Amino acid sequence: MEINSALFQTKQVTQDFGSFGTWMSLRSGYKYAALRLNRYACFLQEIERQWRCVPEADSLVRSFGPEYMRRHRLFTQWLGEVHSLTVSTEAFRHAAESRQIQNLMDQLPANSSYRQLAEDYLRVLEQRHAAGRTSLRSVRLALTPAIALLKAAGHSILGQRHLNRYLEAKPGQRAAIAGFIHYLHKKRGYGMNMPPKASLQKQRRNIEEKLLVIMTELPSGKSTLSDWVRLGLMYFHNVPAQSARRMAAASTETHSRQGITVNIGDKAYWLPAYPITIKETRKE
Repeated sequence: MEINSALFQTKQVTQDFGSFGTWMSLRSGYKYAALRLNRYACFLQEIERQWRCVPEADSLVRSFGPEYMRRHRLFTQWLGEVHSLTVSTEAFRHAAESRQIQNLMDQLPANSSYRQLAEDYLRVLEQRHAAGRTSLRSVRLALTPAIALLKAAGHSILGQRHLNRYLEAKPGQRAAIAGFIHYLHKKRGYGMNMPPKASLQKQRRNIEEKLLVIMTELPSGKSTLSDWVRLGLMYFHNVPAQSARRMAAASTETHSRQGITVNIGDKAYWLPAYPITIKETRKE
């Protein structure tokens, strides 16, 4: 005990460590205490560095997190039995939510523009929480789809197609992501809006039906390669209708049995082979 006590700078923490060591020895035996006291000495050193004394139990949970405190549960028990300092359920819940929020943020690169965007949005949510308008759990639930959408955008410019694709894959997140889209539209100037509920799946079905019609009509000539490219960009790459029309008009195509490479500027989009190309190739 003498060696470990010398690790501390303040008289109060030195006394607390001695008290804790004695309590642990009486509770679990001297051998058990001797094996574990060094680990708790490191814990007390960090407490001393931050507060110069042992603080309220809730402060420990907020600073170290619930998982860390569970690994040092004997110290928490000592606080309760000797000093009547207990950790509230709310403190554990708050710390757990805070850690989950931080884990969400860490999914985005530290210095990226999308990380900064997410941090700005998180500040807005935290202001609402501080004002008592929402719970910390609701903050996490609102942030979750926002992070997922930003991750889906990757290195590309976040746009309507990313939102449409996300909601198509995660329709249950529609309500949760609405606040983020409103923030992007009103505060950051993004031209994104929540699509009508039924429009995404209905639009995909309509495009699919038109593609099937092209396949059955050919080689009658009623449908053109431009139609195939336009609808293919919409269906396979989630390009909005107006953009797909412009892109199809300005594109050049490279055909093969495996498909079509649609070249637009410095970008290339793969589409399934244009049906008439396949038929003509087979005739040869």
